[in-house]
Amino acid sequence: LAEVWTRFNEDAGKETAGHRQRASLVLHFLIDAVRHALRLALGAAVPDLDPGEAARLKGLAARAGAEALTELLDQLLEAEAHVDRRVQLVLVVERVLSKFPHEK
Repeated sequence: LAEVWTRFNEDAGKETAGHRQRASLVLHFLIDAVRHALRLALGAAVPDLDPGEAARLKGLAARAGAEALTELLDQLLEAEAHVDRRVQLVLVVERVLSKFPHEK
């Protein structure tokens, strides 16, 4: 995820506005994914999920659990605020990715 996110930002060129816009897009995607995983962890339905995406999100929900997903969601929302405040993007990305549960 870190490598893909870095390449995605680098493809925006040297303009920092483009980097921030892309970081914001990635964060919105991750926020939606973690919200869906949290719903699944709590036993709620998530309508209109692609079956492949649902399987990955269920795996994330099982690995992390509701409490960790709630904390991760808080971190993502905080990161989104940091992007708006012009904090160094590398620090935002590193902090967010360090909070993601890893497969064992």
